[in-house]
Amino acid sequence: MHAARFYDRGDIRVEEIDEPAVKAGQVGIDVAWCGICGTDLHEFLDGPIFCPSGRTS
Repeated sequence: MHAARFYDRGDIRVEEIDEPAVKAGQVGIDVAWCGICGTDLHEFLDGPIFCPSGRTS
């Protein structure tokens, strides 16, 4: 499956990953469409604000 992964400000990569296994007590959802909101845009342009980055300090 494809996943958009946030690595750091201005660095979002669409990657092929293994589909997660649905375990007991969980629900799997087949997403047909997805969008972004203003907070996502700020995270990409100015972040990381809420999402941790891949940087080690």
